[in-house]
Amino acid sequence: MDEKTVRKYRKLSKLPSELEQPHTWRTHKDPFEEVWHEIKSMLEINAGLEAKSLFEHLQRRNPGQFADGQLRTLQRRIKVWQASEGPAKEVFFALTTPGS
Repeated sequence: MDEKTVRKYRKLSKLPSELEQPHTWRTHKDPFEEVWHEIKSMLEINAGLEAKSLFEHLQRRNPGQFADGQLRTLQRRIKVWQASEGPAKEVFFALTTPGS
C-alpha cells in the first residue's frame, strides 16, 4: 500500500472497508416493470410456479422484449417477492419422545 494511502486511513482512523458506501441505486431499468403486475398475480394464484416457466411464457407473449440473459433477473425478483409477500412457509417441529 502506498504511504499516502496509509496516512489517509490513519488520519481518518478507519479501515478502507469501513469507508465503503452501500450501493443503493439501480444501474439498469427493470425489464419486468411493465409486466410485474401480471407476474405477481400469476404467483399469487400459484406460488409454486418457477421463474423459468414464467419467463418462457413472457417471451412467447412478448416476442423480442426479453433476452435469455434476463432470466436470472426475474429469478432474483421472484425470490424477493416470495420472501416479502409470498405465502408463509410451513413450519413444523419434530416430536421426539424422551429416551428415544
